[in-house]
Amino acid sequence: MAGFKKAKKDIMRGWRKAYRKKMIISCIFSAKRCPQCGHPMMANMMGIFGIACPDCGFNPYVTMFMFCECGAYEVVKAQPELDDDKQIQYLKEFFDGRESDVCKVCGKKLIDEYVENRIFYAPIPYPYEKIDNIDEIYKNSIY
Repeated sequence: MAGFKKAKKDIMRGWRKAYRKKMIISCIFSAKRCPQCGHPMMANMMGIFGIACPDCGFNPYVTMFMFCECGAYEVVKAQPELDDDKQIQYLKEFFDGRESDVCKVCGKKLIDEYVENRIFYAPIPYPYEKIDNIDEIYKNSIY
């Protein structure tokens, strides 16, 4: 699971770098309000570990990632539905759109008996540039 730790560390480091300005603003002027319950969206240390509501658990954005043992990662689906059948469909679409089922960095096969363990969800928008229109994400969220 060293690959998971490296991938998660890289993703969250990029998130904190992209979100730093918004986090400082939310500390000073208060965080955005949750569209579901009205509580400030300050779970996960004011957004450093992802955006969420501490009161009702609302996540305005979720990204589905797949990682390799080497720590390389790719986005499977942004804003995925969390239904089991849909997750399988997203994986099928992910691998159908690729030339092969091997990691682009190290060349190891991604489809094996551990494929379901190589998927993780992060409560962040990816790519990080989407942070600039975070207000639209709150309004248009499916969660």
